[in-house]
Parts: sequence; structure tokens; C-alpha cells
Amino acid sequence: MNPDYFKINYNKLENLPEKKMFKFVLFIIIVIIILIYLAYSINIYHTFSTYALYKDNTIYLKINNRLSDAVIMSEYITFNNVKSTYIVESFGEYEIINQDIYQEVYLTIDEKLYDKEFGLIKFYYHKQNILMYILELFK
Repeated sequence: MNPDYFKINYNKLENLPEKKMFKFVLFIIIVIIILIYLAYSINIYHTFSTYALYKDNTIYLKINNRLSDAVIMSEYITFNNVKSTYIVESFGEYEIINQDIYQEVYLTIDEKLYDKEFGLIKFYYHKQNILMYILELFK
């Protein structure tokens, strides 16, 4: 074997340009920090929807009894895409439908809507930031 051959390859290896990874690694670290900040600062809610009737400043609806705590603990509602706060006026009678227990609920809201309006009501409860929600998924 020719020793000059090894010397030539070593010179080529020695003169190869280096890839600068510092900027790429710094960019990735900054993106990760921004994503963690956004995940910590943006809040999400758990929701459930049902149909209800608005009549005389009161909303009448029927919910599954497992959702009664969510109704009590909700921060706000939307009725036909109108955001409103509410007060639980009272809980009505129980009714068994298809082996599930449903309960009537009467809510008083702050917003004025059309009388005898029927629409979709959405409850927003259990507020938490996205980071905690993701961590809760891994439990």
C-alpha cells in the first residue's frame, strides 16, 4: 500500500467544511420555549351541549344527572352563540329515559333573548391550561 494515499485522504478530511449546528439548535430551543409558554398561558374548558328552551328570562333544560355538577361548577354558558353568565334557579323532577336518569334544570341568565326561543346551550367548565391538560392525558 502506498502511504501517500492515506496522507491525501487525511488532508481531504482535515479540510472538510464544518456544519454549523449552533443556529439550528438555538432555533429549536427557542421554538420549544415559545411552545411551552403558549401551552401554559392558553386556557381551555371542558364542554357539553344540550338543547334548551328560553322563556321569561329562564332557560329550561333536561340533563343527565351525572352532569349536574358540571352545571353547578360552570363558569359561563352560550345559548345560540350568545355568551352569558347564569344562576341555577332550581333543579326539577327526575325522569328515567333508556336506563339513564335525567333531571330538569332551570337557569336564570343575564342576557335578554327572544321569548320562547329554542336552541343549543353549551356549558363551559373545568378551566385549565393546555400544559396541565396534556400532562393529565399521560396519567
